[in-house]
Amino acid sequence: MRKTGLFLGVYAILCGIVLALFTPAHAWGQAAPPPKPTAAECMGCHDGTIDGAGPEDRAGMVDAVPPDWRPAYPKADPARAGVAMKTDLEALKKSVHGADCLLCHADIAKLNHAAKLSGVHCAQCHDDSAKAYERSAHFSARQAGNSLGPVCADCHGGHAILSSTDANSRTNREKMAQNCGACHAKGKMPDQPRNQAFDEWAQSIHAQRKDGKKINATCNDCHDSHEAQIYGGKTGKANLAENCGKCHQKERQDFELSVHGAAIKRGNLSSPTCNDCHGSHNIRAVKDKNSQVYGYRSVENVCGECHQAERINDRFGIRSTTQSYTGSFHGLAMKKGDLRAAGCASCHGAHAILSSADPRSSIHPNNLVATCGACHPGIGKGAAVGKVHPSIGENAGTIGEKVQYWVRWAYLALIPSVLGFMLLHNLLDWLKKIRAHVRRMKAMGEYDRLSRNERYQHLLLMFSFSLLVISGFALVFGWTIPGLSGELNETIRAYVHRFAAILMIIWAIYHTYWVALTRRGRGYFTGMLPNMKDAYDMVYMLAYNLGLWKKKPKFDRFSYIEKMEYLAMVWGTVVMVLTGLMLWFEELFLKFLPLWAIDVANIVHYMEAILATLAIIIWHFYSVLCNPDVAPMATHWLTGKMTEEQMEHEHPLELERIKREAEIARRKSASQADLNMQ
Repeated sequence: MRKTGLFLGVYAILCGIVLALFTPAHAWGQAAPPPKPTAAECMGCHDGTIDGAGPEDRAGMVDAVPPDWRPAYPKADPARAGVAMKTDLEALKKSVHGADCLLCHADIAKLNHAAKLSGVHCAQCHDDSAKAYERSAHFSARQAGNSLGPVCADCHGGHAILSSTDANSRTNREKMAQNCGACHAKGKMPDQPRNQAFDEWAQSIHAQRKDGKKINATCNDCHDSHEAQIYGGKTGKANLAENCGKCHQKERQDFELSVHGAAIKRGNLSSPTCNDCHGSHNIRAVKDKNSQVYGYRSVENVCGECHQAERINDRFGIRSTTQSYTGSFHGLAMKKGDLRAAGCASCHGAHAILSSADPRSSIHPNNLVATCGACHPGIGKGAAVGKVHPSIGENAGTIGEKVQYWVRWAYLALIPSVLGFMLLHNLLDWLKKIRAHVRRMKAMGEYDRLSRNERYQHLLLMFSFSLLVISGFALVFGWTIPGLSGELNETIRAYVHRFAAILMIIWAIYHTYWVALTRRGRGYFTGMLPNMKDAYDMVYMLAYNLGLWKKKPKFDRFSYIEKMEYLAMVWGTVVMVLTGLMLWFEELFLKFLPLWAIDVANIVHYMEAILATLAIIIWHFYSVLCNPDVAPMATHWLTGKMTEEQMEHEHPLELERIKREAEIARRKSASQADLNMQ
């Protein structure tokens, strides 16, 4: 009996506890909690009513936000997520989540709810995806305070979320690139990394439809959908070949066998992988002219990026071979655009690149005849004797390299010796004939053409212009003095250029003074001014040279040829001095000019230099050197004299005037003598 009573007592206590736990609060006299709102009740405001409500009515639809309120989870961008106050209930019903609003908006317990809600906590259902997202670059950006870092709804949408298998879903494979392009397209986030990835992808072979239906590859084929990283994950250097190999299986197998793939496996991340050669997003077909691996671009910008870099060659003990290739027939032909010529991959392979010591390598001595024979059928065994990329400098090791080294040096000595002898021989002959020409001129009678002052001006201009051309183009075309360092070469070049510029400015100032303040200078300048006769002379000269006119036009002191040259010289001097000063003292000019003005000055200075140099060679040198009438050289720029025959041929009107003035002077002198005798 006592045991039965004890059991009944315990049972009564347990029943009391259960009754206390499960009895509604209102049964004890307390108010029951309000039921949670349904989707239909939510639509009472979110069917568009709230959009049309005034400020007071809108404020009455929600509760005030506590002053210490903070969102528990980050919120999506409404525009990117496609959410608004007005919600389409039918679209919500068709979504993967259905029309249960509180399934996601867990912080709503009643109506009216708070004016501000926290972001949706997707991890409460999608735990694995959320953990992957927390390892992504997007999450890191959010954690760093970057509001552009997307959260779930920015990519999946806010309400009408569809399965990725649905053709209308944002995350459907055919729409994924456009989805990512909402941020990763040009102009969307200019200061962020990968800000043009979509535009580059859209031009790539991956954006094309191989079978006319499906895109070759889209964003999440390469990047993890949630764990997208910039330098890690599936697209990290150590994993990229495996990632690309999901589609390019043969290329992956070849790459993993190669010296590059083996280096990556050893942890050497300086070795190239897929995107180092093909690019990351703008990947083009090999035959596409814009591809990184098309033609000579593959040699210079892909293979050459590493194999001509001293830092990499020294670090890994690699012998640079690009210089020997670029100087070879193959390199020169490829650079011209001849795709029949062999490039790096033609011999070494594109992916299965192996050491020449590896028997499997296409460039192993045992395989060279077959490799070369692919383009050169019937090639002999001599192809395997010697190095394809010889080192003919100080590191020459093989007999072939040593022979090439000494033959090269023999010709480097022979060329200047032979040409130097030829130059000296012809210079002596030329000078002898010039002296004979000057003697003949003196014997024939001479007329003053240039004064000593004018000849000195010409010499100063010629010297300063020549120095400017040589020192200026040395910078553009990389001319250097052998044996000197790059720094010393540039220092010498810069000082010579500026010295020559000062000489030209001195000449320009003096010439301006001479033209403005001396009688001969004013006459010189006046004679250089163009007139209508010059236009007629040019037309008649062209007709005469074409055989359409029988008589050569008669020129005065200056022909249209000399006037064009002089006025071009004046224009060019002004332009070159002004732009040269802007480039020389750019810090000063940038105090009141924009940077683009200096850039324009740089363009003008360079282009005007090309124009002036070629004009001197084509126009001036013909007149004083190449013209058969003055061969071997017009000497009046040295002597200041022209013979009567030359004057008759080149400046007949001036000669007639000189003779006329001389006759008048003679007559006046004779008349004065007669008067004196009387």
